[in-house]
Amino acid sequence: MGSQTELLDLYDISLLLNYERITTEPLFRHARLREIAYPGQDFKTVYLPPASQFWKDDRRTGYLFDRPAHHTGKIDVNGPPDLPSNIIPDHLPKSDPLRSLTPKQLETAFWQGRAHDGCYKSVDLLQKFFAFFPPNTRLRIRHGLQGKKPGKEYITRVESRVILEVTLVNPKHTLLAMVQPEGQMHISGEAHTMQHAVLGFTEGGPDDDLMSVLDLSSMQFGDVGRGPGPRGQEPFALDTMDEFRARLEKVAEGKDDSRTKISHWMTPGKHERWLQLVAKKAKERWDRRESGRWCGHCGAPLTVLKSCSGCQNAWYCDADHQKLAWTFHKHYCKPLAPTSSN
Repeated sequence: MGSQTELLDLYDISLLLNYERITTEPLFRHARLREIAYPGQDFKTVYLPPASQFWKDDRRTGYLFDRPAHHTGKIDVNGPPDLPSNIIPDHLPKSDPLRSLTPKQLETAFWQGRAHDGCYKSVDLLQKFFAFFPPNTRLRIRHGLQGKKPGKEYITRVESRVILEVTLVNPKHTLLAMVQPEGQMHISGEAHTMQHAVLGFTEGGPDDDLMSVLDLSSMQFGDVGRGPGPRGQEPFALDTMDEFRARLEKVAEGKDDSRTKISHWMTPGKHERWLQLVAKKAKERWDRRESGRWCGHCGAPLTVLKSCSGCQNAWYCDADHQKLAWTFHKHYCKPLAPTSSN
């Protein structure tokens, strides 16, 4: 159990939880990407019956994965992680379209392709993580830049949160992910309405007005899901309420306010055991934060440290991840004072 005097940081916690979640997601564990069908395209390596062709129009993206049968359905949080860097099979020829993806496009494909049903898993994961700490543990929330102005930053408590469920009307994008050879097909966004859950935070008590919204599953909507705020490039969204409303306008034609729900607890689902293991692993990494650094963009554990040259208090996998994170980090980067010499 954590200490109530401890200060948690929501941005850093999101990095850790999202990394441990997406890299061990059981639905796609050890699956490798075979093909992407972009809006308006058919899959070229698999046939979908006419009843499944509803997703083929200018708002649909499909991902086709292959996975060895002996990995199907197994929970594995300690084995080698699934990553954007290993999602493409080694045997693919250089002429394969997947080989031409940029690192950012590959990252988007990795996160979006594995995002099915991610919002409820993410909310459940967050409540499991926060359960490791006393309710009045301090929580720092940092937002991205507001235009050219600094983003809002404040300290609240882990208990000052609610689950916000919204009903999206006419989603602007449908996601299809298929895993072979078992033939699993996961679809979201195909219906007239779509339920979406996020975690909301207040600056005071849990019944005060919401100030911030955290969506760890926002990448299911593609690059429009990157945050914090509208300019951030990280694979999750941490928004002010105005930013959250603006983001929803990009992913759906509207929302049904009459069906909005606010609650304080979500009943655990069928992924209970896996999510508990993920929360525990993220908590262990947080406790080791002084000795076990992580990437400030994707949350990956680092063995070779590439630190920010300004503050030397943020670390990254590589220059690409440092560049992506700079939009957010530059506001909070406090350069070290120069040392004087006699």
